[in-house]
Amino acid sequence: MKNAVFAVSLFLLHSSSLHGAVNPSCKAGAPDASLVRVHGRLNVYDGGYPNLRLWQIGSKHLFGIYSDPADFLCGRGTACEDDGDPKLPGDLIHLNLLESTVYGDFEIRLLEPLKPGHMQAACIVEAEHLVIQR
Repeated sequence: MKNAVFAVSLFLLHSSSLHGAVNPSCKAGAPDASLVRVHGRLNVYDGGYPNLRLWQIGSKHLFGIYSDPADFLCGRGTACEDDGDPKLPGDLIHLNLLESTVYGDFEIRLLEPLKPGHMQAACIVEAEHLVIQR
């Protein structure tokens, strides 16, 4: 029991809590059916595009995070300027995601239909109850 209390205390010492605002470019024109709430972990992954990914805790499902639907189209090879740095809501913008893992409740907009076994494109509309682990 002492080990469990110590582990939780150590985690809390290296974590901080944030609340994010809304990403208006992601939410604009979104049909209600495309908005989903997930509890997950946001990380930067090495290899493939996009590098920013959201894992839905309790599943094997990964969402590839884009700024908005236009950014998703850029990633698919259309002629537009893609900076590879997705717009994120609120306090997520100011985090160095290369050095942090973010846990929380995310409202996401699905940008493509689900294909089992494949990463699904999405953008983050809102993030709440965030815990940052450095």
